[in-house]
Amino acid sequence: MDGYTLEIFNNKPTIEKELLDKVSNVIKKLKKQPFIAPTGFKSLQLEYDHENGEDYIDCDCYAEYIELDYCINKKSFIGRYKYTEIVEVLDKLVEEMHTDKGSVN
Repeated sequence: MDGYTLEIFNNKPTIEKELLDKVSNVIKKLKKQPFIAPTGFKSLQLEYDHENGEDYIDCDCYAEYIELDYCINKKSFIGRYKYTEIVEVLDKLVEEMHTDKGSVN
């Protein structure tokens, strides 16, 4: 385990209930469920990875906003969204990532 990972592990960051509720409301509305993982920054990450190993969608969910980072068809983007906007955006991106290229994990 590297020093950074060990520091996060030892600090045991806690995910606030408010954040859990917001993320739960988002994932209930999504057409395709993401992989969900806690981060070392008291946030949650929603992930979609394509089997081609190139395309991905990552959302870092914080209490105030969601930071979206994706690469689909060699187009990259990083930006912030409100919780009220993200479901529609993610559904469109997952559909785009899946179209004519196989499955999305």
